[in-house]
Amino acid sequence: FATAQITQREALLNNLALIPSSNKDRAIWRIDKKTKPAGWDIEWDNYEDSMLLVGVYEHGLGSWEKITNDPKLGLAEKIQAAEGGKPRPEHLQTRAEYLLKNLPKLVSKSPTKQSKKKEKKEKDIREFYEQEEGDKKKSKKKKRVKKEEGGEEAQIFLTDAVFKKCKEMMRPVRKTLRLLENPEEGLNEKDQLRQQIEYLFTIGQQIEKNCEGKNEPWVKEWTENLWIFVSQFTPIGAKQLKKLYSKALSKRTTASPTEQLPRSSKKRKR
Repeated sequence: FATAQITQREALLNNLALIPSSNKDRAIWRIDKKTKPAGWDIEWDNYEDSMLLVGVYEHGLGSWEKITNDPKLGLAEKIQAAEGGKPRPEHLQTRAEYLLKNLPKLVSKSPTKQSKKKEKKEKDIREFYEQEEGDKKKSKKKKRVKKEEGGEEAQIFLTDAVFKKCKEMMRPVRKTLRLLENPEEGLNEKDQLRQQIEYLFTIGQQIEKNCEGKNEPWVKEWTENLWIFVSQFTPIGAKQLKKLYSKALSKRTTASPTEQLPRSSKKRKR
């Protein structure tokens, strides 16, 4: 009986190989298939399930205190909100075992392929805004952007308190954030790219709305915090997301009235 338990535990832990080994990839890794409801006293979805498994990967199965208190996982506020109800350590154990057992079915592709796909999406979004100019000035600008993306920006994490406040401030666009993280399937590459830009525009507008009427230091601090929060839903870093939003906003501002109309409105005009 003991041998069977050990074998079963080893089988579960072997599935941790599906989680990326690098810190950068692990920070943006998510379960991308629907999981069964946790049935706890708090809201718990794929994001929390993903962070729970990342915690198991980094601290070990059963290290619930370390996992709960790890600030980059963002689970402390969530679990403490249960106030002695579910989840308790035994519930986290059961949930983690369920996720590990079914992990091959809960991730659509291997971490390597998934990472390459996200890197390609990042490149496509960046190229969407680049003009066809070959001057040296722009060439240098591209190099600076690549340097920022290759740095440590993607590994920036917020404290629990700041993360919680950002979550409340961005609650009106919560669905859009989820769509940014898990885009609609079945679209061709061009339509999916345009859809991602629309999501980013909506999110940026909410950030600006949160900053209305605030003083300059507050705006600077929380604009940065909110874009870092948004970057948790995409492999693109916070600085690059902000730049992409600014370009999207500029394009909309300079577009002709006809170009700014939604497709459905154009058809009605005809």
